[in-house]
Amino acid sequence: MTHAIRMHQNGGPEVLGWEAVEVPAPAAGEVTVRHHAVGLNYIDVYHRTGLYPLALPSGIGLEGAGVVTAVGAGVSEVTVGDRVAYAGGPLGAYAEVRNIPAHRLLVLPASIGFETAAAMMLQGLTAAYLLRRTYRVQPGDAVLIHAAAGGVGLIACQWAKALGATVIGTVGSPAKAELAKAHGCHHVINYSTENFTARVREITGGEGVAVVYDSWVHGSWKALRDMTNQKSGPIATLGERPWIKAYVETRRSWLANHRRSDLQGTTYRMDAFLRLIEQGYWGLELPLVIRGAEISPSTLRATPPGCYDGPQPGTRNIALQSPLARGLDVRLVQLGLSEQGVPIKADGIFGQTSANLLKQFQAKTGLPATGVADAVLIGRLLD
Repeated sequence: MTHAIRMHQNGGPEVLGWEAVEVPAPAAGEVTVRHHAVGLNYIDVYHRTGLYPLALPSGIGLEGAGVVTAVGAGVSEVTVGDRVAYAGGPLGAYAEVRNIPAHRLLVLPASIGFETAAAMMLQGLTAAYLLRRTYRVQPGDAVLIHAAAGGVGLIACQWAKALGATVIGTVGSPAKAELAKAHGCHHVINYSTENFTARVREITGGEGVAVVYDSWVHGSWKALRDMTNQKSGPIATLGERPWIKAYVETRRSWLANHRRSDLQGTTYRMDAFLRLIEQGYWGLELPLVIRGAEISPSTLRATPPGCYDGPQPGTRNIALQSPLARGLDVRLVQLGLSEQGVPIKADGIFGQTSANLLKQFQAKTGLPATGVADAVLIGRLLD
């Protein structure tokens, strides 16, 4: 008999209980892992409170490191005794022992301890998709990494430097500046005392950077909408175009007076919008090509709000539901299906078409045609 943290209802920390559990022999494709360290992440709070609903009762936790103690049939990725780590689920990391699909595991080199592995896997995978998928950093690129002294930032700075990029990072204090510099950041900008946009132009000789990795949310749409309505009136009263201009002016004022100097430096974006409005550019003909990227009705439809954020892959089953499931995990599954030859649009929304195409893929590959992407299938598609 072993133990795990489980919950039978949503709520505060008090709903988490240390319970005796039975861990069966690993099924085909699975292994048993005895944990030596477990990663704690903020998404665990979302699961506990119910913000990200789970079928209850449930285990919790998505990240861990330990030793393989048993392997199921057909497992070739790891063997008994291997030191391994994982992130992104499936749920159940808050446990002494657990079973997990073998393809979710990475074998640890001798130089990386269990605690380090459990603490960095999620951040490392985030850095991986940012640097190698979102934009594939090339030697000679200049890249700007905000929050360079954070968990993701420290890994991303080292990785980008190893790829041959010139790494520019922003931080909020001298201590964090030293930390970022020690972890691969060539140029560190303290946004509490420097204008980061001016410094980036200075560092790059006015050329700018190939990519900006920005984990900060620059303002709340709902809050700024309400501010605009309060100051200038609702869209029904003003009309669409006057209201949009009032919104842009409100957002510019909010940025200009923000306590963070790095956000103050982004008012140029709103100034650009205001110039377009003043010059009457309301009906720009599509498609447009900006820096090699097409803006057209089809590309705009393919990237709805929420397409690049939301639950991490493997933290929930993806199925047809109401409201429709949407987010980064949905889009990555759609991209995985597309790479398998499925004619699916990676729009980040799991609707009827996505469900039907998933069923066809499952039937074609000998899987039960459920139209549901569980953690095992998601891992397979993202490998």
